[in-house]
Amino acid sequence: MIRGKKLLKKRKLSLIEKLYVQHAHPINLIMTLVGIMWGVYFLWLQNILLAAIFAFGFMIIGHASVWGENEDGLAETWLGKIMILHSHPINTLFHLVGTFIVAVGLYSNVIEMIMWGVTILLFGHLWGWSRVHLLGEE
Repeated sequence: MIRGKKLLKKRKLSLIEKLYVQHAHPINLIMTLVGIMWGVYFLWLQNILLAAIFAFGFMIIGHASVWGENEDGLAETWLGKIMILHSHPINTLFHLVGTFIVAVGLYSNVIEMIMWGVTILLFGHLWGWSRVHLLGEE
């Protein structure tokens, strides 16, 4: 500190970063995982309506239950920092494409398509992890 002023100012989180950081909250993380689990089950049974209701419903409930729960504090946690790394648009694109391919593979019961979708998802994570050294610079 110099004369009572902080040398480094924390930047304000964007909306997309807040949404990603909310996944670091245990309630939201568990609700999202439960929604994905049931969504996968119903997609495999080719029931798109129940898959969407469970997957999106649990995710929305999870986000709504932690909205405004000190996202800045969550961003300082280990998992929060990881979530911010993955909030980059390129990584989001990897996740959207991979998730779509996995969903189509689950619905059509094609294991190879599911594996390709998961591969794309993991490449997105790999790209996010390649940015770890940038944590202090952004």
